[in-house]
Amino acid sequence: GEYLSSTDGTCNLCPAGHACPDKSSIEACSPGTYADQPGMVACVSCDNSANVGYSNETGAVECSDCPLNTERTIESSFSNGASEEDCVCKFGYYRLDGARGLPCEPCPEGGFCAGGTELPRPLPGYWGTSDHPDSFALCTIRDSG
Repeated sequence: GEYLSSTDGTCNLCPAGHACPDKSSIEACSPGTYADQPGMVACVSCDNSANVGYSNETGAVECSDCPLNTERTIESSFSNGASEEDCVCKFGYYRLDGARGLPCEPCPEGGFCAGGTELPRPLPGYWGTSDHPDSFALCTIRDSG
């Protein structure tokens, strides 16, 4: 895409971070979208980026990666990739505070972590308490003999 400069009347190649849908206009990519090359006629959704990340700025040339052990899913994307808070824990990871957009920890031993904003749950044969939702103990069976 190209645009007509209003200052000198010349045609210019649309810069990265922008889209030029016709010869007369230039638009900065909105949050949640990007244009990684000059000459684009439309901005691309972060849904279609290689990292399925997010872009919280106008005029982005790439989408940022989600924080460590997190991902952006259809269910977690409240802002369509325009915020880091669209990133939640991957399967096998958790955050005690359930916060979105922050790194997640590996699931504790004896726990099952569904990801998202859920707390770990005990695996069969383990038990835990609400006081320590990230700590599980192996159930032992007493021999009555």
